[in-house]
Parts: sequence; C-alpha cells; structure tokens
Amino acid sequence: MVQSSVACVAQSEGGRPFGVLEACAVSATRNQAQALLAESMAVKTSHSTSEPDAQYSAVKQAAHFEAAKFSMAISRLVAAPVISTNNGSILSDAASHAPDQQRPFPAVIERRGTHNAPSLLQCANRCATDEKKKNCKIEQQSKKREVHALLDVFSPEIETPEEIAKPAARVTDGKHTGVNPQGLREVPEAVMLHDDEPPWALLACSLVLVGAFLTSLLALIYALTTVVPTSETMHPAPAVTPASGTVYCSSEFCDREADYLVSLLGARGKGACDNFYEHVCGAWPRAHLLKGFTGAGAVVSTDTIIQDTIDNGLTSLLPSNRAEDVGMAVALYHACTDRNKADSAANHVKGLFKAWKIGMWPRDVSGSVNEIWEFAGELVRDLGLGSILDMAVAIGTGGNDNPVVELRQPEHVLSCNDVWRPPVTTLFHNALSDLSLEFTHSPRQEILDEVMSAFIRLGSCPVNPAIAESQETKFGVLPDTVAKLSELNDDVQRFLMIAFDGGTMPGPGTVVVLKPASYVREYLAAAMRELPPRALMNYMGLLALVHLSPFLPERHVHLRQLFVKLLRGRTLPDVSNSSTLCMMAVERALPACLSKLSATLFTAAEYNVRVPEKLSQLEDVFARNVHHLAWLSDELALVNRYRLKRRRSSHFGPSVGRNSSCVPSGVARRTDIPVQFYRDMCRAQQRSRLEAIASGRSLAKYRVVPVRPSSVRAVYDRLLRRVLVPAALFNTSVPGNSAGFSLQLARYAVRFYRALLDALLLNDWDSGRDEAVRRKLQALLQCFEWDLHELPATLKGTVGPDPERSRAALLLQTTALQLAFRAFQDLWQ
Repeated sequence: MVQSSVACVAQSEGGRPFGVLEACAVSATRNQAQALLAESMAVKTSHSTSEPDAQYSAVKQAAHFEAAKFSMAISRLVAAPVISTNNGSILSDAASHAPDQQRPFPAVIERRGTHNAPSLLQCANRCATDEKKKNCKIEQQSKKREVHALLDVFSPEIETPEEIAKPAARVTDGKHTGVNPQGLREVPEAVMLHDDEPPWALLACSLVLVGAFLTSLLALIYALTTVVPTSETMHPAPAVTPASGTVYCSSEFCDREADYLVSLLGARGKGACDNFYEHVCGAWPRAHLLKGFTGAGAVVSTDTIIQDTIDNGLTSLLPSNRAEDVGMAVALYHACTDRNKADSAANHVKGLFKAWKIGMWPRDVSGSVNEIWEFAGELVRDLGLGSILDMAVAIGTGGNDNPVVELRQPEHVLSCNDVWRPPVTTLFHNALSDLSLEFTHSPRQEILDEVMSAFIRLGSCPVNPAIAESQETKFGVLPDTVAKLSELNDDVQRFLMIAFDGGTMPGPGTVVVLKPASYVREYLAAAMRELPPRALMNYMGLLALVHLSPFLPERHVHLRQLFVKLLRGRTLPDVSNSSTLCMMAVERALPACLSKLSATLFTAAEYNVRVPEKLSQLEDVFARNVHHLAWLSDELALVNRYRLKRRRSSHFGPSVGRNSSCVPSGVARRTDIPVQFYRDMCRAQQRSRLEAIASGRSLAKYRVVPVRPSSVRAVYDRLLRRVLVPAALFNTSVPGNSAGFSLQLARYAVRFYRALLDALLLNDWDSGRDEAVRRKLQALLQCFEWDLHELPATLKGTVGPDPERSRAALLLQTTALQLAFRAFQDLWQ
C-alpha cells in the first residue's frame, strides 16, 4: 500500500490531470484488497475447515476494512476540488495534503440503511469466544460475500469458479441479494454509499476503462496507417556523396551534353588563367569551320547554326504544305525556284523600273529632289522597301491605341561603319559592276562612283554632337518626336501620299512619329544637299535589285550575298542554291505565312508550352528587380513594375492564328511572271497594313506584323509595347522538356532583358527623372565611355566603336547580363 500510494503521489506531482489521480488511487486500494483476499484464501486452505480459525477470520476482517477504505477513497477523490500546487502541478485537494501512508482514514464508515462495521480488533475478540463461533462464522461468510461483491465491480477476474457457481443469499435489512437467472452476480446494495446518490465510484472506473479503450484504439489505427521505413530507406548506401549545391545527372542526354562540353575545351588552347574565353571556346571555331569562305560578312555561331536549321526545315515544309492560305506562298516559292524563267526575269525587272520614277537603271540623266521622294514612296508601296526613309505602323501614345504613322531610319544593307572596311566595299563594288553589265553594255565609271559615294554617305553612322553638349540626346540615343501630318514639309507629305497608294491617304490631322527626328530633319536633308539626285536614285535602284536578286540568274553571286546579308545579317558560303534564297524571298513578302508554318517545328519539340512558361517567369523576375536599376527612381520603378504585371510584354511564335489567313486578299497568281507576282504580293501586303491607319481602327482589330522566324534578336517596339520574340532565338535541337532547355535560356534571357531595357531607357515617363537619378545615370555612362576609350588595340579592330554612341549599349548589355544571372539563380538553382 505504501508503494502504491507513493507512486500515485509521484505521478500527481508530474502534472497529470485529475482523472489520472482517480485511477491511480483506485488501482492502489484495489490491489491492497486483492492482496488481502488472496492471503485469506491461502490461510483458509492451509488449515482444517472443520475448526474455526481465528487467523483466517482476522485476515478476512482486514480485507473488509480495506474494501471500506477503498470506497471512502473514491468518495473523497470525487468530492475533492481541483487546485494548483505550488510547483505548478494540477492536483486534487485530497492528493495534495499528505502522502497516502500519512493520511488518516476513519475506523468506521457511515452507511445509511446498514449497521456500522466493527473494527478489526472487535472482530478478532468476538471470533476468539467459543460461544459466539457460530454467529461469527455466519457473519464472516456475510462479510466474505460483501467483499467479493465489492471486488466484482472493479476486478471481476479474481473470482473463483466455485464462488460463481455457488448460490448465495444474504438478508440485509430485509433485502435479498443473490444470482440472477443469467448467472450474473448482482451488485449488493452495500456498494452504494448513499441510497439517493449515483454510484460515483462505478462512474469513475467506467470513464477510466473507456479512456483506456479509446487510447488502445487510436494506437491501433496509428500502427495500421503509419508507413514503417524499410531497412533500405533507413540505411542508405550512396555511391557518391555530392558536394553542397551540386546535382549529378547520369542520364544519356546529360552524358552526351557533357561529352560535347568536354570537346569544346581544347587541350591545344590556352589555359584558363591565360585566356579564359579561348580556354572555354577555343575548340568551338575549329569544330565549326567557315568551309573555306572568307568573304565579307562570313560568320559562324550558335545563331547561324539555328538559322540554318530553321531554313532547312521551312524549305522542306513549304513545298508540301496544303493549307489554303499558305498555298499562295507555295505558288510564289515554286515560281521563284523555276530556273527556266530566270533569264527572262531581268527583262521583267527592267519593266518595273520603267513604271517607276527612275525610268531605268542605271539612270544617266540628272533628277530633282521631288523625284527622289517620289521614287522612295514607290519602293515602299510596291516592295515594302525603305531606301532613304522607312514607314511602319505603330500605336499612339498617351493611352491612345489607334494606329499612327511611324517614319524611321531604314535598315541598311550593311552595318554601321562597314563602309570603312575594305572587304565590305569590295563586295558592294563587285555587285554594282555585275549588274551594270547585265542592264547596260557600257556603264559609265562616273555613275558607279556616284553610287559608291551615296552608299558610303548613307551607310555610315550619322555624326552626332557630343552627349554632354546636346540637350536633345539622351543616353547616346536620339529621341523621338510626335507631330501631325500637316506639320511636315512638302517632300515628306509627297512621300507619304505615294506610299499610301493615293486612295488610302490619311487626313492632315494624322499623328506621325519621327524616329528619330534628327535623322529626318537634319541628317537626311544634309545628305540630299551633298549628293546629286542621280546618285541617290541609282543607289535606291540598287537596293531594289538586291531584293529581287532571288529571281535573277545565279551568276549574280555578289548581289545574292547582299540579299542574304540584308535578311540574315551575314553572308553564306554558297548562294547558288536558289531554294534557300526563294524561301527567304517568300518570308520577306509573306512573313505571317512563314511564321505560321514555323509553329510546326516548335510544336513537335514541345516549345509551344515550355517557351511561354519560361517567358512568363523571366518577366516576373525582371519586374521584381526593376527597382535595382540606377537610372530609375522609385516612382518610375513602381510604374514599370505594374506595367509588366498588368500586361505581358513578350510575344512568341506566330502572331496569326491557326484559323486566320496569312495572305492579303485580291492577289492573282501570276506564276508565269515571278517578278510581277512578287511585286503584287508585296504591294497587297503593304496596303493591308496601311489601311488600318486610314480607317482609324483600333489595334485590337489590327493584325500585328510578325517577326521573321529566322531572326535571332528580341526587339522591343516602344509604340507597339511588345517584345517580339523570334522563333530562331531558341535551339530546337534541344528537347523542350529537358534540363538543357533551361540551361540554354541563359542565352535567351540576356537578349530578352536587353529588349526590355530599351523600354525603360526610352520611357514615356522619362521627363519625370529627378536630378539625383540623372546624375547617377550620367556617371554610369561616363564610366562605360572611359572603358571604351581604354580598350586595347587588339579588341578594337580596324574600326573601333564610337564611345559616345556605344556607351548606352554597353550599359544595357551589362545590365542584361546581371539580370539574366539573377534570374538563373532564382529559377533554376
């Protein structure tokens, strides 16, 4: 009893709830009663049953007394209030006073409706008297049955079979207690401490049993639903322990890519500390040779490999396409590749020159400035060619989404400052000489020299004033100017009237954007004053012949190289294959059809799903890092961030839907005259673009001109407010669902961010820059300008970059690299 009581007190001091204290006390008292009963049974069997045994009676009497104490403990525990001890444990008032062995119990328990139970000493004296043996025996049997009945309530398993089977009857205050017909023992009334109160002891014990049953049930459910780790999982045996942040890939694709990267690190190259670029990429040029072609504009890179792959794919898909709208592009392609009509194409080209203002090529007689502007308008109308001034459709500013006219500097055949490179001028001079012999038998050298002078004057970069001395220029880029059509000079209005094909000419209030304004108003006007009109007109006629070169015989190799340089930015080792050049001519006349056809290549590679997903992620990273740009204030960074979130800036793939037509209406298939067929197609395409301006339709109803699939640069058009993403920017040889696809996005991310940075550099909100931000930007630009001045001669080349014009480009390229690296860290690590 002492050990049980101490255990209960120890458990109560640990902070157990009140229900646990009840169960503990009940268990201790019940164990004491069971022990006494077992002792009495042992004493009874050790002595003879014929003679009364005082020792047996005393033990039985003690068992009765312990049972009474057990009932009293239950009543006290139930009635005791719950309190908090000094050490924070939640105990009952009965359990918090003293240990169980020091707590006094009453010798006699009051019982309503029964006699008072004698003490242990009284019972022993009474049983010792011989005269009262018989009465004592009867009383002992009655007490024995009472003890058994009390124990049956809490521990029925200690009953013996003899006691269960033996019928017993006892009369207590005139009430009979025995065995019911089902064989179950009835609980004697003596168990109830009061007749009018519920059995608290029975209720408490039932709660304990129910709690134990629920606990066992929950344990069983947890054991059945919990997956036990296997021995293999618990004791892994990794073959290789990777370093922190390192992921190893052992698939077939990764092994192949790893072998490719190892092959690029040529052992014959320099070490990483000597020249890191040559160490990493030194073997790549040796594996991708120029095939013996060393002419001007020859280059090989990842861009050229992707371009060649797309060109080959489109060339194989175009002739066999059966779509109704793409059928016009197929017919134009077949008319171009028909080499039986190539010899007669020169005569058809001469017919076009007779219809134009120039009359013939080369032109012998002089001309006027008005004739120059009229001829420039005819080239835009019939071929979509911007010779001295280009025209395009753009979006209005200030929240107006109606199309407006954009006049901009045209794309020259050669890059800026290429005229100072001898191989470039030799290529242009050879093309000019070959055409002169084709169209005239005795070309005058004076005329050829004039054309070369115009090529050098218009092909070179305009000389801009110093950035620090000009208030109009910003960041090395000339600003745009918005004007109305009526505010332009007569020459430009005449140019627009012819380009709009007369009947679709917009009104005098049409908005015109000059991009940049200094080129139209200053640089071009100065060139016309310096050069004779005949030189300019022959120069523009040469550009027209460059665009018509795929229809001419293959012997005009230099002219064809200029055509490829205009469309691909480089020359080809072999231009005798007319299939590739005719496909390029169709791409220029009907870019929407080729863009629609190129979707087949990317659908097979799962790029139609993967690329837009990556574009969206890159835009989100860009929007989160806008505020780090030094030339943007907090206000402008916030505005641009919400601009990007409100509307996605990127557009990938074909801009023409699958069910939309990619060919303008009203074009006849004149396959017998390929040159005339090409001119009619270009003129119809140009008219459909310009009709949106004359009608004033919203941009939502206007089909945006798609980017050529072979382009490798993402371009941001500020007025269209979109970053046009060409398909060739991605490597279609890499599966879209592979890790290599995400890795090669580093190449794309730099160019995509470079286009987005153009939007922030030339921003409509630029006038709101504060002085502190402007000073930071000027300091950055001056730093990059100083770096360009300090470039070693080995990196400058024969013609070095202009620091004043190139410093902004270098700033944007460096920023794009940093943003792309941060995007790679956020998305793919």
